[in-house]
Amino acid sequence: MEVAGYSLRFFSLFCMIGVLTTLLLLQRGLKPQGLEITKDQLVTLFLFLFVGSLLGGRISYILLHLEEFSPTETSLMELLRTWKGGLAFSGGLLGGGFALLLYSLWVDSPFFLLVDWFAPSVLLIQAFACLGNFMNGEVYGAPTGLPWGIIFDYGPAAIAYPGFSLHPLMLYQAVAYFIAFTYLFYLQRRRFEIGFMAACLILINSSITFGSSFFRVDLLQVEGIYFSPFIALFFFAATCITIILLELYEQDYHRPFHLLKQ
Repeated sequence: MEVAGYSLRFFSLFCMIGVLTTLLLLQRGLKPQGLEITKDQLVTLFLFLFVGSLLGGRISYILLHLEEFSPTETSLMELLRTWKGGLAFSGGLLGGGFALLLYSLWVDSPFFLLVDWFAPSVLLIQAFACLGNFMNGEVYGAPTGLPWGIIFDYGPAAIAYPGFSLHPLMLYQAVAYFIAFTYLFYLQRRRFEIGFMAACLILINSSITFGSSFFRVDLLQVEGIYFSPFIALFFFAATCITIILLELYEQDYHRPFHLLKQ
């Protein structure tokens, strides 16, 4: 799509829509107790998250696809061209988390309190990003004979499976993320201890990523292991183990994953 002479990919467009929608929701929504943040600070936070997610996603994509980048022929500007190859979501999530940590240290705010506040927004941005994938014909599913299968005449899906009816995996993911966002947005109005929403975000994301892998045919393999579902299982298991250990060993007066008494 051309805008004022510049090429704009649908993925970028929908991500921007998701970010702007999230910004409005956070400005007008409830803030957890103990978190004081102005509109200017919120914009600064988004800049931190944007840069961190972009760098983390791009660096992880490069590391996972080294064969696409020749050390003698690839310039620094070529590495930064995210539309050539793309981004890795897991790296973007880690980069965004690191940026959020830096921001929390900078403004002296509790890190997990910020994560809890921002958790539903991550799911909303992901939902819009999936719609962008759909418009670009990316992250397609396996061939299917089901009546809601889609024949793509554009994007990587059309190149890989011309004339085939495919699972609209991007729409499956978008619906799942929208439902998860609605659920966490509702839960956010209740009083939970610090860390609860962060745990929910990781568990939901890991579940959707793992479930989606059963419909994909282009999963990246690293040393014979399917990378995406493996990472999803790792984060899911690590979060569950952390919750169990905290429940077993923390004192009754500070149990971070329990609903506070009203």
